[in-house]
Amino acid sequence: MEFAIVSAIFILLVFGLIEFGIAYLARNTVTAAAREGARYAMVRGSDSGRLADTGSVAAFVRSRTSLSPIRVSTVWADATKKPGTIVNVNVQYTHRPMSPLAGLVLPDSVVLGSTSRMVIVF
Repeated sequence: MEFAIVSAIFILLVFGLIEFGIAYLARNTVTAAAREGARYAMVRGSDSGRLADTGSVAAFVRSRTSLSPIRVSTVWADATKKPGTIVNVNVQYTHRPMSPLAGLVLPDSVVLGSTSRMVIVF
């Protein structure tokens, strides 16, 4: 009897740790994707000769991450994209628990998001 109780608690803890690890990995991936997108946009300003737009930043971010589907939005403080202005890249991903046991104590989905802001240098 004791083994059944202890093993049930142990299995729940193991699944909980796995779910937490997967969610934490997704959060770190979203943060890194936003940072990479902002870096991509900051070196492709009006003086670089390789002007970035919203579509190119989104395509770059999607190519650099394994999460799917993600939403990428890019906003420039100045439409001319001159050096010294700010670019904001926001990345969002809806994380769903992988284990059927997680649905008992966790919400069906969690939206993970990150915004990175950098100054255009070229």
